[in-house]
Amino acid sequence: MHAHHKKELHKLLSRFKDEDLFNLIWATNILQTENYRRALPHLDLKTVNPKAVGIQEPHEFAIHKWELETLANEGLTTPPSAPRKGKIIRMKHDHYGNIVACINRLRKLENKEFSVGGHKKNIFGELVRIGNRQFPWQVGSANMANLYRNNFVYGQGKCAEEFRKKFQISITDFSKVSFALHASLMSRPSLSGDQAFKVIGVSEEAYRAALRPLCLPLTEARRLATTERRNVIHVAYKPSIFRQYPCINFSGKDLRIRSPLPQLIMDRMTTGLFYDVVSGGGPVRDEYGRRFEEYCLNFSQRSLPELSWQPEEQYKLKKSPVDTPDILCFDSGSLILVAECKATRMSREAMFGQDPTSERGFADLVKAVKQIWRFFAHCRLGKHSANVNPDAVGMVITLDNWLVMAEKLKEEVFRRADREIASFSQDLVRSIDKRRVIFTPVQQYERVMSTATKTSFTQLLSQATATKHTGWNLDMIHEEVSSFDSSVDREFPFIGDIQDVVPWWNSFAKDS
Repeated sequence: MHAHHKKELHKLLSRFKDEDLFNLIWATNILQTENYRRALPHLDLKTVNPKAVGIQEPHEFAIHKWELETLANEGLTTPPSAPRKGKIIRMKHDHYGNIVACINRLRKLENKEFSVGGHKKNIFGELVRIGNRQFPWQVGSANMANLYRNNFVYGQGKCAEEFRKKFQISITDFSKVSFALHASLMSRPSLSGDQAFKVIGVSEEAYRAALRPLCLPLTEARRLATTERRNVIHVAYKPSIFRQYPCINFSGKDLRIRSPLPQLIMDRMTTGLFYDVVSGGGPVRDEYGRRFEEYCLNFSQRSLPELSWQPEEQYKLKKSPVDTPDILCFDSGSLILVAECKATRMSREAMFGQDPTSERGFADLVKAVKQIWRFFAHCRLGKHSANVNPDAVGMVITLDNWLVMAEKLKEEVFRRADREIASFSQDLVRSIDKRRVIFTPVQQYERVMSTATKTSFTQLLSQATATKHTGWNLDMIHEEVSSFDSSVDREFPFIGDIQDVVPWWNSFAKDS
């Protein structure tokens, strides 16, 4: 039955001309944002349900952004149909009912494909895949924290050198043009020729250079989408080329640029930087790992200076140097938190594959747990002088959404850590040292720290791994602790430092 729905979806998509589908996806996308007035001139309002205008998810009339992303990719792999007998009735670029018809067919296809390939038998694995598809859209990339964090971690030093070597443009210039392009394409469906240079205020040379890692000609986009999506059964979990190339050029050298989902330009210029620089090898990976540790430490120190936050340091074990975990947190001289920071991002297979435990980065999570447990053992044995609080816990802060809604995968991390710890620690680690370990993406950690007090944070640590909170996000648990104070809402602690890593920020803000 899923083959029928796939055929019917492609039949609908084939009735769009090249640009008409992307125009309609753009208008639908913008229609359901606070910026909805920009979409109205590009839609036949007689076809639009007024209840679908300006809504914020969740809503019964919402067309989800991740569905539009899937539809845009499917559009690239479905060429317009050629006339055979008579005239083809084309889908209009401004008819809202056309996008509704495509989305309804897509939903039917996804529902039928759920039972294919064993997904129906693995509900917990499916929840992880659903979360990995939806969470990036729900959290969003267009915020100062995301811009600062990713440029701090991936936009300096050896990482910046790797980016320039690959694309012949600096990350600074790339991000400036990308930010301006994002702002422009949130207000209009396309930019043509020298209109772009005038609208976003950059030279033609800078504009064309920034498009190299950001944009593909339509023919190349079709070829890439077809190749990358060919061998994946489930349409919901096929690779999205818009994560790598959020813009499509419809006019060769003259440049007519469309971005059906311009929010992905922000994603490309922030979280996407990892995939640009990781090819630099060990020195680059070491650098962005250190920078992520530094970011988490500085964020913690500025957010809760009432606690003592200490960076990684070395201590001696049998005359050999050993590193502590990345961050140690003390309250009145008592160690309450031991944290490891992991900057590796998830591959597509880690997000949507059948066996995420075999993918890049999963072993790092296991290693982090072992390092935390080993350190607690060394403290117990007097190898390190820290005075460990009886309720002290571990934490793994990740730069990506590792283990969100993934309780079964967390259990596998602990099983592997437990199995490997004997040889790793030379049998020094005992059950008493295998303390609770909290996993949290950095975005959740930031939200907690922006609203936490010393009391609510320490209470959170004691309750975060309780059975009743299984599957909860860390910031959701924090809001449930009795000492949570809803009046606490700190501004981003690096707001005064953003120009240090995003040099164009102040001039852009001033100009705008």
